[in-house]
Amino acid sequence: MRRRIGWTVFSTHGLVLLHVARNPGAPVREIAVDLGLSPRQVNKVLNDLEEGRMLTRTRVGRGNRYAVDPSAGLRRAHLAGITVGDLLGLFDRRVQTS
Repeated sequence: MRRRIGWTVFSTHGLVLLHVARNPGAPVREIAVDLGLSPRQVNKVLNDLEEGRMLTRTRVGRGNRYAVDPSAGLRRAHLAGITVGDLLGLFDRRVQTS
């Protein structure tokens, strides 16, 4: 049987969210390089996360600073009661969720 490659357990949205939680001042280009995505993909995901109220974007000089909302829900009925902060805390103890 041929082994499939090219996918991961974690979605692009989850990876970007975790990256932003770890590095709130990282520019889009850095996020893209670190995750192996295009800057266009990263911008789309950041827009989705902001629209979903999982993060906010604040203009700082010529760049942006992102703030993850740890109280945001995960957008799935079967995950009701689990917050973004809960999820981030599971994957990285260094992320400040409060």
